[in-house]
Amino acid sequence: MKPLLDVLVILDALEKEGSFAAASAKLFKTPSALSYTIHRLESDLNIQLLDRSGHRARFTPSGQMLLEKGREVLHIARELEIRAVKLQQGWENSLRLAVDSTFPVALLSPPIAAFYQQQPLTRLHFTLNPSLLDWRPLTDGQADLLLGALGEPPPLSGYDYLPLGELELLLVVAPQYPLARHRAPLSWRTLRRYRAVATGEGGALTQRSGDPDGV
Repeated sequence: MKPLLDVLVILDALEKEGSFAAASAKLFKTPSALSYTIHRLESDLNIQLLDRSGHRARFTPSGQMLLEKGREVLHIARELEIRAVKLQQGWENSLRLAVDSTFPVALLSPPIAAFYQQQPLTRLHFTLNPSLLDWRPLTDGQADLLLGALGEPPPLSGYDYLPLGELELLLVVAPQYPLARHRAPLSWRTLRRYRAVATGEGGALTQRSGDPDGV
């Protein structure tokens, strides 16, 4: 496989630079070394990659196909090298992010774009969760990060967290619901006595708090 990768690199440089002399200068090798590497692969596979009958070598159909498909292989090989280096430096191949359904998803676009500018090879996988009140996606191993979790992490969990800001929720109460009899502003102690349902951008409904006996 190594000689094939070497030939792919040579063919790519030869097509871009236009001659063995220019390709050899780019690859810091002698023209004879490049020619020998190609000839050895031609002999091993019993194919002809270059037509050397004219003043300048030209790609045969087999050589042109190997050049085009080989560039895809070279791209993958270089990406693998970068991934290996990034992993050694502590970057992850992918990150799973659980997002609370009430979190404003539009706010994610700028940080996602900034992240991919710095680390384009790490894939971000998002899941929209009805409730992150109990941090369950993280504790169950279903996510690596939570966005929009309410409250602090479970005791003794060792999880760290940073505040993202404040989210204003509009409280809507039906006239016949017992909570409607209380005068505004409503205290948190009063609200905790009643069951609350939250809906976010995704339309998911989630029980947030409240004593079941208070309904």
